[in-house]
Amino acid sequence: GIYSIGNDMTLKQCRITLADEAWRVTSCGIWCGGITRMTLEECAFTGCGVSLAGPPLSERSENLPKLTGLFEVGEDPAYFTSHTIDECTVNGKTLFYAVNLPYVTAPEDAGEIICCGCGEAVVRGAEISDSSMGIILAYNERITVENCRADRCGVFGIYVAKCDGGIIAGCSAESTNHAIDIRADRNILLENCTAESCEQGMFFSSVTDSVMKNCTVQATRQGFFMAAGSGNTMTGCLATGCENGYHLQKEEKVLINQCTAEKCTVCGIRLYSTPAAVIHNTLRNNLTALMAYGGASVEIADNLFEGNESCGLYLSDTGTSRIIGNRFENSGKSSVTAEGTVENSIWTGNITDLPPDFTKVEDGFARMENP
Repeated sequence: GIYSIGNDMTLKQCRITLADEAWRVTSCGIWCGGITRMTLEECAFTGCGVSLAGPPLSERSENLPKLTGLFEVGEDPAYFTSHTIDECTVNGKTLFYAVNLPYVTAPEDAGEIICCGCGEAVVRGAEISDSSMGIILAYNERITVENCRADRCGVFGIYVAKCDGGIIAGCSAESTNHAIDIRADRNILLENCTAESCEQGMFFSSVTDSVMKNCTVQATRQGFFMAAGSGNTMTGCLATGCENGYHLQKEEKVLINQCTAEKCTVCGIRLYSTPAAVIHNTLRNNLTALMAYGGASVEIADNLFEGNESCGLYLSDTGTSRIIGNRFENSGKSSVTAEGTVENSIWTGNITDLPPDFTKVEDGFARMENP
């Protein structure tokens, strides 16, 4: 509807409506890209809403967390806290905007919720579907989001940025662009949440010391995604019928434990330049179960690889890694394939149904006999 990258915009008594459901994904009522002091009064949004972001990418953005491929998350809290939003609605319900409060609880019956710069922000039981960004929580000290639903949102269902701690539990999204998007936060617990038929499921970007626990993604393109963070954990999660079930890029020190990836059409778990520990997981009926490449060292231990169509485990140009105690059953074309450099990685205690193919490895394994 409106694309704004200029400060001090005023919009009064306007109606902005999504024209066609075919354009819902990436749709937006107002996209605010790095602006301050916006005023919205008596405006009504239908099928869309307000999206807040940092400024457009530039040369100075290189080492800063990104919101999309075009905008930063936003290093200045004023991008989120300096606005005036009064008597506006989303889908006939209140557009709730709260900033710089020591404690705030959002109303359950809001159509969109924006809480920024607060000591603690609490959202429970909200139905914020058919918006652009259903919930926006930025620059809060602590957040609590429980039992909220964010279906058919054009940009993000639930968006949390630059927050220092909190929990997101029992939330769900269906047919949303990014279901739950966590960026540049730390100490976040994402628990018992679901995403179905979304473009992206659960998203961690530049997040540290946080956990995805007992979450489920189904029929999304990217199921669970992590990039550019450190010290994060996935445990007890399920990705089913996605393209990539778990997709990690340039993430540091991540643990994937007791998770399941099944029926993924590209990879169950995809690790690019990510030093991961993948332990006690089940990977079944994927095209490729686990792919690790890009120079990082990985720990792959005590996993079940079952019925994977093309390859169970694919390694390419890894650092020194340990592949120990895994079991491969009913493999399609290959149980294990490695190529490029593996830097004297350890291979021991694995049980394969098809002989591993190490013929394209350039520098060799420190390979020991299976027991």
